[in-house]
Amino acid sequence: MRWLLHLLVGLGLSAGISSAWGHSGSTSLLEIRSAGADRFSSRLDLPLRDLALTFRMDQDADGQIRWSEVLAQRDSIEAWVRQGVAIRNDQGDCPWQGLDWAVASHGEEVTLSLVGELACESPRQTDSARLVYGLFFDQDSLHRALFKADWSGQWTTGVLSPDRPEAWLSPSRTGFWGNLTAFLVEGVWHIWIGADHIAFLLSLLLPCVLLHRLPGVGRWQSQPALGVTLRRVLMVVTAFTLAHSVTLGLAATGLVSLPDQLVESVIAGSVVVAALMNLVGRGSGLGWQMAFGFGLVHGFGFANVLGDLGLSTQGLVSGLLGFNLGVELGQLAIVAVFVPLAWWLRSTAFYQVGVMGLGSMAIAGAGVYWLWERLS
Repeated sequence: MRWLLHLLVGLGLSAGISSAWGHSGSTSLLEIRSAGADRFSSRLDLPLRDLALTFRMDQDADGQIRWSEVLAQRDSIEAWVRQGVAIRNDQGDCPWQGLDWAVASHGEEVTLSLVGELACESPRQTDSARLVYGLFFDQDSLHRALFKADWSGQWTTGVLSPDRPEAWLSPSRTGFWGNLTAFLVEGVWHIWIGADHIAFLLSLLLPCVLLHRLPGVGRWQSQPALGVTLRRVLMVVTAFTLAHSVTLGLAATGLVSLPDQLVESVIAGSVVVAALMNLVGRGSGLGWQMAFGFGLVHGFGFANVLGDLGLSTQGLVSGLLGFNLGVELGQLAIVAVFVPLAWWLRSTAFYQVGVMGLGSMAIAGAGVYWLWERLS
């Protein structure tokens, strides 16, 4: 029963920190169409939950945001948008001419949709227009803006972040490789801030340097053969990569679609299952099977970025390839740091009890919290 008591303590402790740990930032969507030599039409979808925090809309503190509370901030929000989102060409800025308001939804996310036009002071050269974005970055360094721009029938896409707040709108300025590079960087970033994905991967890697041969729950020995460890790691990483690559492609192309709440809840459940399997001594035997089975669901979670953007065929190929490569590079970076340390420490009580035992308890606790949060 001692292991059960430790597990309950771990669940309680980790639940207190898992809300912040599980945060993965917010996303705005921006669609731009050229409408002549000096005009652009635009639609900007802003996450309402982030707007509510930025402008403190819940005036009666009842936990609900009403349309009247949103409209009460209209002047402030429009001034903020006009200052934070701009198109500039070689002749200067292209100011907003007007904004129409509506409410839209993207999966489980409710957004404020702003539709308007931007008119340039002077006609532009063919490929001189740049998009500049700076909303939410001061409040949330994890915030991203996904954009797609129709430039005389040719589409360009990209991701804007605090480190990359500007992008060319002309396909001739970006092209296939520019788009691939932008989404590759975003793929690396997405896996690094996706705490649930990292927690699942670490749960599968933890037992790769150990043997479960002693009687009792959670009793481990160090793995003497480096080759066995490397083979286990390779099988886990390969299975996870293959699985989420398949569903990432299917979901991003719209061939398969699952409700966001179901996907996110199953991802949280996968973290719990993988961590509990470590505690009962089954983690090393089922690592690659769990990596493949649950990896199929994790791929749907990765696809949210590309699915929300609604990429064109050309943009989808480069975006999907770049994003998937980025996810793999981010994943391999985690493996490259963790596995050598785990191998070095595998014989110590610190690893077998602290990292493997208490670490798995903490991961299970975080997964339980995420599951409860997403189901409710």
